[in-house]
Amino acid sequence: MMWTALILLAVYVALKSGQFAFLGKASGYRGEPVSLGRRLRKGEPALLIIAALITVPPVLAGTWYHQHKFEEVLRNSVKCYGLVQAYQNAPEIKRSNGGYAVYESVYGYRWAAFDASRQLGSDAKAVQQRLDEAALAMAAESRRAGAGVRHERLSVTQSCLHPPKEPPNA
Repeated sequence: MMWTALILLAVYVALKSGQFAFLGKASGYRGEPVSLGRRLRKGEPALLIIAALITVPPVLAGTWYHQHKFEEVLRNSVKCYGLVQAYQNAPEIKRSNGGYAVYESVYGYRWAAFDASRQLGSDAKAVQQRLDEAALAMAAESRRAGAGVRHERLSVTQSCLHPPKEPPNA
């Protein structure tokens, strides 16, 4: 909220400077103190409204977008952390990836979950609990799942170990 106010103030000052530079003499602002009534007649509220219309919507949209992306990163990190933890000892995973790639993925998803939760203002203990619960739930599911479900989970685990590369400027 504070950033929105600071950006609004900066845009307002820029518009006000432009008004003084280009319309100063015509609007009667040079050389004498200006009363509040005169400012209101000369369009001061319109200038503030224009500054707010320029500033507030992009800032609010950006805030919503970042909130949404951090929630998505947290969900994905918890899901992949649970899958990789549950299936890390599967022969298919060990054979195709090696132990270091599995360890690196577990550490990376754990770090991403904590970073996203910090950005969202969540408690670290709650995130650790979510990670542990996801790992336990996937481990329990892997023990009781049939061959079809196990094969599907292994393929999802492979995709978590090797996430697709994002194109630049994505």
